[in-house]
Amino acid sequence: MGRLQGISRRDIPLCINKMAEGYGPDETTFFAGADDPLWKSLVFGAVSGTSVVLVGHPLDSIKVRLQTGATKNIFRNLYKGITPPLMAVVPSWVAVFLAYGSALKYLGDDRMTSVALAGGFSGLFYTLAVCPFEFVKVNAQHAQVSTSIAFQRLKSTVGVRGLYRGVSVCLGRDVSQSMAYYICAESLNRSSFMRKTFSDQWRPFFSGAMTGVCHCMVEYPFDTIKTRMQTNLKLKSYSECLKDFLQDKQQIQTAKKAIFPMLTRAVLAHGFSFFVIKSFKDMTQW
Repeated sequence: MGRLQGISRRDIPLCINKMAEGYGPDETTFFAGADDPLWKSLVFGAVSGTSVVLVGHPLDSIKVRLQTGATKNIFRNLYKGITPPLMAVVPSWVAVFLAYGSALKYLGDDRMTSVALAGGFSGLFYTLAVCPFEFVKVNAQHAQVSTSIAFQRLKSTVGVRGLYRGVSVCLGRDVSQSMAYYICAESLNRSSFMRKTFSDQWRPFFSGAMTGVCHCMVEYPFDTIKTRMQTNLKLKSYSECLKDFLQDKQQIQTAKKAIFPMLTRAVLAHGFSFFVIKSFKDMTQW
């Protein structure tokens, strides 16, 4: 009973259930769990979304330019196109975390199977919220113009309805990467190995860094096709987009180079995001 010292009698059944699910009595869900109020999911979504955009946007700009075959001025104006992510990513992360928390409540537990299902469900909401804003963002980043100029160009070319160009591949990307994100986040933060290896101060950062790498590796193939489809309006279908990409060896090599800034962004942005969430939870005693 050494590990249960300091735990009240009423908490013992909960501890037993948690140990049966594969993690110890001192370990809880990193994000909001099935028993938590939904407003916690709202807060976590706002904190995560803001952190990821502010830290990761410069590296995201480099990634987009490499994905689309740019070879000049790759490192200039790295905060071009940040307005759409701030307008879309933060509210969409709030919606995604609310969807995730709601799905866990419906499923009734915090087991990893439920985490995976809830994560996939939340990816649907992310696609619907973020696709039009990403369309504007990647064109602003690619052309190195302001958000308003990129929007006006696209509005006159494809119209408002056309802003959902690439939505199908967005859906494939977001459902799969969202499942990977929540599975990795919860698995790593519940892991006894991580608890033994890293201090309480640094464990969230390294858990976030590894989560970012994992979900980005799942996301990247979808994201490359999505970005090229959205920045080249001459392409009429995904098969044409893929064929155009595979026929040009230089484009393939350039796109490969985009993996490095993408993974660097994932490590820094998600590591920082997890660190901020853990600090916030400690300050508020959640």
